[in-house]
Amino acid sequence: MKRRLNHTGRKRIEQSCCTITLSEGADGVQSFSAAINLDELSLPGSARVYVEAYVKNSSMRFDLGTVSKMRLGGTYELTDLDIGGAVLFRVRVVDESQLVGKILASANRLRPSGDQRSKGRRAILPVRSTDLGSELWKLEIDEDDGPTLCVSNKLPSLKEQVKSDPIYAALILPHVVRLVVTNIVESGESAEGDWVGDWSEWVQAECGLDLARMRDDEQSAEDAGDEVASLFASRHDLLAKVLTSVEDK
Repeated sequence: MKRRLNHTGRKRIEQSCCTITLSEGADGVQSFSAAINLDELSLPGSARVYVEAYVKNSSMRFDLGTVSKMRLGGTYELTDLDIGGAVLFRVRVVDESQLVGKILASANRLRPSGDQRSKGRRAILPVRSTDLGSELWKLEIDEDDGPTLCVSNKLPSLKEQVKSDPIYAALILPHVVRLVVTNIVESGESAEGDWVGDWSEWVQAECGLDLARMRDDEQSAEDAGDEVASLFASRHDLLAKVLTSVEDK
């Protein structure tokens, strides 16, 4: 029977406490080893520690034992992941003493050591090119990893155009911001940690707005999303950039 998970009240495992080393064998199969330090979190020794490797929609989960008896130093082969994408990792500490497993602590969207993209602040809105049928783009919001902007792979240049072309940016990004902020305010999740915290910090720096206060003031999620999206468009002067771009063509 698949164990259900309860995410309430979990602690954040800092990325500095997790070192994932990725390697590739002569047969082309990738494998990883993990060094995880949970000493500062005061977690029960009987809680189980899992590392999950994933690429796009494929994933593999590995049981590293318990907090008090973690099996570190081993090598784990990644035989069942999609080919062609960057491998990311999650770490979860789960209390399995009850029927509903409770996540006590987690770290998400971990990149292996040596990956240049792991340096500095992680992107709050990764962009992924994929098959969307007849749609050009859509937003996916994962409970653990946060939002990903998916764009059609039938337009190979679209991924870069969203980042660099003012017309595409103006048409897509304000609505993406609106959807993410609406989701955060509506869900009522804590703004302390992981992707929700990253987005809350970005909204504060970019628009001078406090998402936690907007939620506490019982501002509707839709109104909060509209306000942040409008300020984002205004701060970046998106309309003027589009008009200039059109005039130059």
